[in-house]
Amino acid sequence: MPEARVVPDKITYNAAISACEKGGLWQQALNLLSLMPEAKVVPNEITYNAAISACEKGGQWQLALNLLSLMPEAKAVPNKITYSAAISACEKGGQWQLALNLLSLMPDAKVVPNEITYNAAISASAKGGVWEFALVLLGVMAQHNVMRDQITYNAGLDAAFDKHQGCALFDEARSLVMYPRLLQKGESFLELHDLSCGAAVHAVRWWLAEVVPRLLGAGTERPARFTIITGWGKSRKEWQTSDIQATVIQLLDELQLQSCIDVTNQWRVIIDARQLESSDLRPL
Repeated sequence: MPEARVVPDKITYNAAISACEKGGLWQQALNLLSLMPEAKVVPNEITYNAAISACEKGGQWQLALNLLSLMPEAKAVPNKITYSAAISACEKGGQWQLALNLLSLMPDAKVVPNEITYNAAISASAKGGVWEFALVLLGVMAQHNVMRDQITYNAGLDAAFDKHQGCALFDEARSLVMYPRLLQKGESFLELHDLSCGAAVHAVRWWLAEVVPRLLGAGTERPARFTIITGWGKSRKEWQTSDIQATVIQLLDELQLQSCIDVTNQWRVIIDARQLESSDLRPL
């Protein structure tokens, strides 16, 4: 731009910082922010939001909080995007106390949290092992008529994956059709696309307790095997797929159900129907 004799302005810097944020280049984003005073360009809330989001994606929660603290001095007013990005940065950094503290500060700042804010806070609670806080936040969302989406329920079920409250939460998610693909290939298939590990645990338990016994007791021809699709490809990154599959296999082992990986599709877990016929699935 200097060579073209074009003077960068606030919009230019904001766009460049946002590009770095989307590319996961948090160092470059912060470097651009640091160059703005020298260029006599004053950053605004859009600038800080993009920079904080860049830190969030880079797992730099300390830097994200530092930027948030600098905003009043720069006369930039934090909004729900700012807080959501900062809370998400704390969530990724395993700082659930800081995440919940930021959420609690929002009313004083006259900023109303949205579903993205709550989702990040619930996810932080899940990672921190404080499932009670996660369920309280879910209740607060309902009280304030904040939309709860698939991400909300995934985070909540991650928090309460081994609690009886999680069963009610999964039933609620199912009744709201949060997981529409569960049985789309037929009842002998359980598809776990779009589910978190916690949600997958409850889905497998529900399927084994309610769907599979109904198929085994039907008068029609019974399936020879049951299949759990843990997902692959664009719908879930490979590391997430591995987590889901390992979680499912571990659960089946705990239930004393032998399983194997489909030789034709490594993201499918197979259960022989004969052992299910001899198992008491009701206590699940």
